[in-house]
Amino acid sequence: MARAAVTIYSGVLNGAVTVDTATSIDASDGMYIPAGDQHDRIMLFVDHSTSVARTMTVKASQPPTGYTQANWPPSFRAASDVTIGLNISNASPKSFIGPFESAMFFNPASIGTSGSAGDILLDFSANTTGTIYAVKLPVGSGG
Repeated sequence: MARAAVTIYSGVLNGAVTVDTATSIDASDGMYIPAGDQHDRIMLFVDHSTSVARTMTVKASQPPTGYTQANWPPSFRAASDVTIGLNISNASPKSFIGPFESAMFFNPASIGTSGSAGDILLDFSANTTGTIYAVKLPVGSGG
């Protein structure tokens, strides 16, 4: 199966974001955020539905088709996956995660799921359940 998309909601400077529908975490296939070139403005809210320790891994950028790590730019080559613990000690752990450094997590169109350059790829430990939201911070929000 293919990775599931996380809907991005646009933030409003001096305002509020209304999240209409939660995106359920897909631990079996992973997920992606179609961030384009806006990685440094994406924040995630993960509402992990059990108190059992779980993890979310933000996958490092991968070279596009026809490239290897050796001929991929050094700033991308140095990137490695980042694993974030979702084991906050309460009955329903919640986490704000991000923003993300573009050079570390930018995936070209040939690697990403949406077919567009810039997907952020997410993997979850087995049996992770809950919901995830992505908010794109507005320009001028201090980023």
